[in-house]
Amino acid sequence: MIDVPGYGEYSDPQAFYTYMHAILDLRHRTVQDNKNAGYCVGKNLERDADLTRAPDVRLLLFSPEDREVVLRRLLTKDVLAKNLVELTGRALFMNFFKCNPALLQEPPEAFLEKVKAGTGYEQFIGILLADFEDQERELKKAGVEMKYTREPSIMRVWLQDSAAAAFSFDHSSETEIAFQTRDPKLLANFEQIFKQQWGAAVSYAEYWNAKGKNSTAKVNGLKGTGA
Repeated sequence: MIDVPGYGEYSDPQAFYTYMHAILDLRHRTVQDNKNAGYCVGKNLERDADLTRAPDVRLLLFSPEDREVVLRRLLTKDVLAKNLVELTGRALFMNFFKCNPALLQEPPEAFLEKVKAGTGYEQFIGILLADFEDQERELKKAGVEMKYTREPSIMRVWLQDSAAAAFSFDHSSETEIAFQTRDPKLLANFEQIFKQQWGAAVSYAEYWNAKGKNSTAKVNGLKGTGA
C-alpha cells in the first residue's frame, strides 16, 4: 500500500531498481522457489497449497490524479528550483537522469538549467508521471494486481504473507523513516486496513478503460470491483 509505483525512484534510483526487480522476480518464481529461498515466510503454514504457481502480489496505489497533486505539492516549482541551486539537489537530479537516460532527449545539464529557471518544470513533472505509468505497465505484464485508492493515505505498508511488514508515514523531512515488525497484532491491523482499502479501491483495468472512454474520468466516479 504505497503512493506511486516508482517508490523512491527520484531520491534513490539505484535502490528503486533493486526494489522493483525484487517484485518482478517474486512474480517470476513459483511459490515453491520462494519458499525454498526463504522469501515466502508464511507459505509453510498453508495446507494443500499449489506451490507450483507464482505468488500473488497486490499493489494498492494513489490514483494518477491524486499522485500528481501530491507530487506537485512536494516538488513545487520554487522548491525544485531552490534544490537545484544546492550541490546535493543537483547531484540528485543528475543521478536520476544518469540512471534513466532514455527519459531525456537533451543533455541533463541543459535540462537542469531549464528546470531551475522554471521553464522546464512542467516537462519534469510530465516525465515523472509518464515514468510511473510505464512502471505500472511493466508490473501488470508480470501479473501484479493493481488498484487505485479513492483517497490518499498517510501510511505506506509492505506486507509479506501476514508474517512480516515494513511501514512508514508521511513526512516533512528529506529522510523517510521506516519500521519493520513481526508483531501479530500490528500485522493483523495492517492486513485489515489493506483489505478494507483494497475492497473499496478501483482496479487498474477499470480505471484505464474508463479513461479511454472519457479522459476526465476519476476514481471517485467509478464503482469499483470489490474485494
